[in-house]
Amino acid sequence: MAKDSEPLNITLNIQGSRLRLAIPRNDEALYRQAADRLNYRIMRYRESYPNVAQLPLGGHLLLAAVDSAYYLVQEHKHADRAPINDRLHKLNAELEAFLQRY
Repeated sequence: MAKDSEPLNITLNIQGSRLRLAIPRNDEALYRQAADRLNYRIMRYRESYPNVAQLPLGGHLLLAAVDSAYYLVQEHKHADRAPINDRLHKLNAELEAFLQRY
């Protein structure tokens, strides 16, 4: 088996907890970046909601998860429209050019 196709074992630190994963070797940087973003979001919610008694168990993590999921859904929604918007702009330009000729 080629070395690039072998899974890579990594350990991520999520707010002091060690999370061991076996991931595709080429995706290591993405997983580490995702862990950094998750840690940042959790830290941001800890600052915004310092009274943990007001939140369910793991509340800061849950808030960060919802925030991340919302961002992902928003990005997918925007990405889905991009090809259609590009095509509409092109068709609009062609229509305007046609109308100017006549």
